[in-house]
Amino acid sequence: MSASTPVTELKVADVHLSSLNMKKTVVVKAHRERLSPESLTACAALLQAGGVIVFPTDTVYGIGCNAFHLDAINRIYEIKGRSYSKPLPVLLGKPGHLPLVAHDVSAKAFPLIEAYWPGPLTLVVNTAPMALAASRGKNTIAVRVPDHGVIRQILSVTGLPLASTSANLSGQIPSRTFDDVKKAFFGRVDMIIDGGRCPLGRESSVVDVTHDSFLVLREGAISKRDLVKTMKLDGRLE
Repeated sequence: MSASTPVTELKVADVHLSSLNMKKTVVVKAHRERLSPESLTACAALLQAGGVIVFPTDTVYGIGCNAFHLDAINRIYEIKGRSYSKPLPVLLGKPGHLPLVAHDVSAKAFPLIEAYWPGPLTLVVNTAPMALAASRGKNTIAVRVPDHGVIRQILSVTGLPLASTSANLSGQIPSRTFDDVKKAFFGRVDMIIDGGRCPLGRESSVVDVTHDSFLVLREGAISKRDLVKTMKLDGRLE
């Protein structure tokens, strides 16, 4: 979508499936971390059709699409100006969906999963074949189960993993408020969900669990000390 493409802002009551055929950005508002049934239906249909949305999470705003839709994934790279060499993380509705995007997950990772999913913990795992589009063909992929009512509604209704990354143009800081994402993405994505300010306002912590000795790649909303404490094994995390 070019910068000259017409855009519009619609009230929740105005969102209908017919609007998904327009080359415009639809804005819907969440109330207490919940979308109305009408808005949720429209969002799910858009994702099924290969649309790109911006949404609030417990950490920062995200930009995402159907993790199995290659054209939609490529749009995220174009919209953000993101290097194609960087894989996209994946959001899941629940831990039980992990086999959709990962294989051979270490049993020693499950204490972390049980403690912090849903929540601000991203795990780097071995990529399952169906997720190779999001991982850009790489053998590992970052996965998280978020803890925010809006994105959990979307993930539950669609049953789809979402290829997703922070909603900011490449090189800029992650967006924590609706005003930030509207300024950056209005007219460039298909839907923006107004969830106000993200509760944590800080990116997730990232742990690589693909090796016997786990590695903290980013200390975010969860401290390294807490991660080590959860594992209850000295030397499990580096």
